[in-house]
Amino acid sequence: MRAARFLAVLLPVHVALAVPGPPAPSSIQLQSSWEGNVSRIILVYSQTAEVGLASMIDILEALPHEQAIIINQFALSSPSFEIFSSTLAQGRKGATGAKRPNLYFVQDARAYGPWPRDQAVVDAAGRMWVSAGDHHQLRPVFDSLDETYGIERHDLPLEFAGANLLSCGSVVLHPDRLDVSALEEVLEGTLVALPSPPLPERFHLDLLVMPLSDSLVVVGDDGMARTVLEALTPEECTAIVARWSAEFAASAGNMDYAVRGGRLSFRRNMKPALILWPFIRDKLRLLASLAPPEAFAAAVQQQPPYEWDDRIAEALRTRGFTVVRVPFWPGSIHSPNRHTPHLPTIAYPNCLVWDDGIIMPVYGITALDSVATRVYRRVSGRTVHHMRGGAILGFGSSGPHCLTLEFRE
Repeated sequence: MRAARFLAVLLPVHVALAVPGPPAPSSIQLQSSWEGNVSRIILVYSQTAEVGLASMIDILEALPHEQAIIINQFALSSPSFEIFSSTLAQGRKGATGAKRPNLYFVQDARAYGPWPRDQAVVDAAGRMWVSAGDHHQLRPVFDSLDETYGIERHDLPLEFAGANLLSCGSVVLHPDRLDVSALEEVLEGTLVALPSPPLPERFHLDLLVMPLSDSLVVVGDDGMARTVLEALTPEECTAIVARWSAEFAASAGNMDYAVRGGRLSFRRNMKPALILWPFIRDKLRLLASLAPPEAFAAAVQQQPPYEWDDRIAEALRTRGFTVVRVPFWPGSIHSPNRHTPHLPTIAYPNCLVWDDGIIMPVYGITALDSVATRVYRRVSGRTVHHMRGGAILGFGSSGPHCLTLEFRE
């Protein structure tokens, strides 16, 4: 395995091995959503096409020295794991200051979602608290992360999704549709409810909201995105979908693609697969349905206005926060008909933020990517790192914040 001296591969995990930690304290102060620097990060790679290898590389390159724990579904001795692990290792910078490897791989075949923040939160003391639920079947492998990995882990007898809990100074922002009565007895600080669509809509607060300081909060704006999307030329629409398709095929690992007669064509080869074939097939079919410019334009036009972003922005202003807007497109989380072609969710608020930097998703729509980048640079003064999202992250309703669980110092 290339760059083996930078790696630590642990044995496959199939049951919860760790002994539970000491009893939970009476109150837990969540770590800030923006303050401090990242010292360790957890990522999950599942073979269901919600996050691509290129996206993970971008995250690791933005945090080159931080310790990363990569939970993945590949068999330890498989050709797919060799490609996956060695490719990620190439972008790392070596051991940490304590001479420990800074890239760990943990095998677990069950986890099917790449969203670690749905399963756990981290407090201000750097302790990880695991939800009583089993979001995306991640609970067993999270229960096994203990001092071996430098993690102090505790269980909370409550079910929660960390993506719905954003720590902003002395308050914790959350959607108002959540019953937080049990959390109020555990979490330190004031819980502030923000307007949110009712279930069963697939909505997490971090798709639309991201604190940049105690008083400054970024909120998505579907109107900003609509203005740009409606102004795209047919040629630009075609190029965007072609880019999404090519990016997705490249992430599959075993797909050849070429442009023939102005159209992309795909063919499976014999290389190790990084994405399961049914997901490759279904995603490419969905993208093909958007390839005609008129279909792309129709997907924009049929999307109803998304009122929740404006409601959230107004609620935050009412509480004294300064609100900055960036483009947002609800796409797959709020499609009027999931059986008709629809654009991906474009979630620029879904960023990972720390003292000196921001990892922001980009979607290959140059005008939108540029607007979001300029806003973040202007209002935060931080370095903005891009993570390639395209169709992969968009149709999974994700971004760097959803895909990571960080420990700060």
